[in-house]
Amino acid sequence: MREKRYKRRSEFTKEEWKEIIKKALRLRFEYGWGHVRIARELGISPNTVAEWIYRKFPLDYVRDGIFEEDMRSTIRTLKEEREEIERLRAEGKISEEVAKRELEENEACMLEAMFLLSLAPYFARIERIKKEGDDSYLIYG
Repeated sequence: MREKRYKRRSEFTKEEWKEIIKKALRLRFEYGWGHVRIARELGISPNTVAEWIYRKFPLDYVRDGIFEEDMRSTIRTLKEEREEIERLRAEGKISEEVAKRELEENEACMLEAMFLLSLAPYFARIERIKKEGDDSYLIYG
């Protein structure tokens, strides 16, 4: 039987998975590594890393500041939605159960957006990597 090659998402705790994402994005945007190299380093599937760095966080999206602006906009929208849910609950237009479920979902989205926004500083070195080249050897130096 073939040995398992990559760890699955279910094998990590929520906090460990956040750290994996943070490390993957740092390696990509600070050091310019590709998805296969990052996946080998972290012991996860290259397809997972590719999903993060090419679809969710493409370089142009991050470099042009659109990412940070989008995350801040998302947080504002989520705060407005939360206020609206609380208002509807107070007016009795939605049940407590529905309000609770909606607020929990809102909170989960808010935490994800705030986590992603916290990664923005890792994206700041993209232009330096382009000008000066790969300095990933410094990680192990």
